Amino acid sequence: MKFLLLSVFFLLAVLGLGAPAQAAVQGPAATASVTVTVRDAAGRLVPGARIEVRQGVFQNLIQVRSTNAQGQVTLTNLPVGSNYSIKALAGSHVYTWYGSLRAGVNPPIAMRFSIWR
Repeated sequence: MKFLLLSVFFLLAVLGLGAPAQAAVQGPAATASVTVTVRDAAGRLVPGARIEVRQGVFQNLIQVRSTNAQGQVTLTNLPVGSNYSIKALAGSHVYTWYGSLRAGVNPPIAMRFSIWR
């Protein structure tokens, strides 16, 4: 019986099941940020435009923000990756950017509606 118990404990130790596992120490997950500027067809800044950020195959909604008085918004804490769509909506106007975001600060995105009344 003693041999059987020792064998079980040895097997558990070999498999790593005998003691609680220690959590792996990892740094913070890499995130991305990007500044979006929205302009109308005449080049005027568009304050209050709705910005929708979606990512992934199913285009899951990640953030919804609005542009400030200067027609800009900085999107932060975005997961690094591809399959992004960033959409600007103002009235019946829509502009969509598609692409990837890398870790850190990404180049600014300039959105310009082609028709504005």
